[in-house]
Amino acid sequence: MRNNRNNCSCKSEDLCESTIENDVFTCLSELYLSTFKWEGLPDSVNKKYLERKLFEDGKVGFFKDSELGYLTLSANDGGDFNEYGEPTTITLTGSNGFSDTRKNNKDVVVIYDRKNKVSMNSRIRYFAKRIANVEKTMDLNVYGQRFPVLLKCNKKQELSIKTLMRKYDRHDKMVFVDESLDLEKVTVINLNSPFIADKLEETRRKLWNEALSLIGIENNYSEKNERLTVGEVLISNGLAIANRNSRLNERKEAVDKINKMFELEINVDVSNVSVTDIDPTIKVDDVEELGGVGGE
Repeated sequence: MRNNRNNCSCKSEDLCESTIENDVFTCLSELYLSTFKWEGLPDSVNKKYLERKLFEDGKVGFFKDSELGYLTLSANDGGDFNEYGEPTTITLTGSNGFSDTRKNNKDVVVIYDRKNKVSMNSRIRYFAKRIANVEKTMDLNVYGQRFPVLLKCNKKQELSIKTLMRKYDRHDKMVFVDESLDLEKVTVINLNSPFIADKLEETRRKLWNEALSLIGIENNYSEKNERLTVGEVLISNGLAIANRNSRLNERKEAVDKINKMFELEINVDVSNVSVTDIDPTIKVDDVEELGGVGGE
């Protein structure tokens, strides 16, 4: 997952925290964008753009242009609202400067990502930042086990000590010390760095599963060591299922309006098999290959 160094100003050979955060964000956003599958969309509608704008903006507008055909573009509320607080007009914009204003629910249908109509981009970024912080802390803690000390020396010895430590850091089998180096004047201060990477790994796993639940992806969050029934996983995944259904229902509601308004046959559903589609009496291990019930 850690392979993207584009636009990174960090000069260290190790990945900087912002790069790790971007990589985690890319992974989580990819999962977010892949949750649903669309069928029956006109060829002029870009599925990837549709889901990306739902993720970034929380909504898109579906309409038919006289020249370009059916489109789904960024949607902004007009200035007037009806008695339910819904915009009466929608302004639609494209990446190439295209702009048009349509009457809401008359010749344009707004597709929302969630019921609260709020973009989840910042929330996914929040989880990416927390996960990146834990991963970086884990790396530092593991590295601290290799050399959990501080070295105190005079200025003349500093360069020689740094050279020795670079050799140690690259796992040289033998390190030779110049006889002129007075090791008696080097003081070693033990930091007594405790090993907590295993606990941090547990924290990281929980954060990942929280993020997956937010996206709507079921995951095995239970701490039980013995085998779980799918029914038990179903209970632990109530939040993930609720979040996924919230997103799915908004899309289905919009699809119903689109099909009626434009006489189309569009359909949307979840991409992966859900634990709710499986017999709740069988064991997770027996159905894990079906997807949707495994761990991270």
